Amino acid sequence: MLTKRFLDSQELKIDVGEIACWASAERCNVGRSILLRARIGQKCDILGTMKKSINNFEPLIGLRSGGQPETNRRKIFEDRIDLAVTLRDVIYRFFMSNSKAQDDDLHRTFAVMGLTKTHFPNVSLPQGWIHQIFAMDCKATDVLRFGRLQESKLPNTVATLPCLEVFFVGMSDLKATIKVLRGHVNGIALAHSRAHRKRKKILSEKLTTQGGCFGAVPETPAKKARQKDPGE
Repeated sequence: MLTKRFLDSQELKIDVGEIACWASAERCNVGRSILLRARIGQKCDILGTMKKSINNFEPLIGLRSGGQPETNRRKIFEDRIDLAVTLRDVIYRFFMSNSKAQDDDLHRTFAVMGLTKTHFPNVSLPQGWIHQIFAMDCKATDVLRFGRLQESKLPNTVATLPCLEVFFVGMSDLKATIKVLRGHVNGIALAHSRAHRKRKKILSEKLTTQGGCFGAVPETPAKKARQKDPGE
């Protein structure tokens, strides 16, 4: 809920709860490849969808690793893998829906954001949370980079509220990044649609000039008048 309050409601539609990522649900039905279906994206706790995006791009995925008491390390590791898989599905779905755009523009889709929250017990910071911001991009075909951008600790005590400054800076950077990413994503979608229309126009003109697959279609000859038999 704290993350939702810090983000821009006019830029993102934030859904909270156990919800399924549309990109992961769509990828689950792509073919029967064992590699693609080996590990499909799971449900997420927070999902951000761009309101002003042409393709309903999902740039923000969030997972919460447990609550009270301390989270198991294995659970944290598995949630991080699930987050990486879900971000991969978002990028692949965007590439497939804009396949006619330029490759350089597609691979400059620089960041799809992921959030994780992990509970940690501490004497000085009781019942706090570790908030991490991850990002993923694709620089080449099937070459994805996944890394952590920022980590901040969120305590639940009033005495340590100044620690929220780090969280505020991270959320401000996240809002600015999503705003820039929205313009980039819409530009790719427009380039894809222009390329599709241009190709369709060229094909229609080519068929018109050639007259179909069998070359130029000759004009239908005029029906000849039947000559009368002189013996009649």
